[in-house]
Amino acid sequence: MVLNPKLTKRIIVHTSGLGSLHDHISPKYLPLEYGGELGPVQDMWDSWTKELISKRDWFLEQENISSDEKRRPGRPLDQSELFGMEGSFKKLSVD
Repeated sequence: MVLNPKLTKRIIVHTSGLGSLHDHISPKYLPLEYGGELGPVQDMWDSWTKELISKRDWFLEQENISSDEKRRPGRPLDQSELFGMEGSFKKLSVD
């Protein structure tokens, strides 16, 4: 099986008309092209594009955000401290 049963129950394929779609999603949440009341998809696309462009400076600032590791309390950890010792133990002696 490609998908687990729980996920399969969540996927609904609407093949004939918009009736089955409207049974699951109210038309007030759908664009005109899908028999809804929200307006054309292109208008929503244009509106969202304008919104993202208006926030351009914020998105550019987010690209430059990083942590100042010098201010982090404690000493820095290296790879061996994070992931333990490398290799394998074939024999372990306990005193």
